[in-house]
Amino acid sequence: MKNQNKTINTYHMFAPCSSLEYLIIDNVNVDFVMQDAADADKGVPASAKILVPRAALDPYKADSHWKSVADRILPMEDFNIVRKDSRVTVTPKAV
Repeated sequence: MKNQNKTINTYHMFAPCSSLEYLIIDNVNVDFVMQDAADADKGVPASAKILVPRAALDPYKADSHWKSVADRILPMEDFNIVRKDSRVTVTPKAV
């Protein structure tokens, strides 16, 4: 995350979130970084999918912080994302 042109340290942020299914990053700029997204302690749980805008797929997959989980980075436009009453529901769109 960036704040006044500085990258904010997000390392270990998701370590306790073992049941996290989706990480939604609604930003085309790759400024939300992790030390190693695939590391169980420092990154995103292995079962979680990372949803980013379609325009940001290649930049995220190529970024040194995210390339280890490139196979789990998907376009958010392929999912129905519903925010209601402080809850978010994510389901794949029908093909």
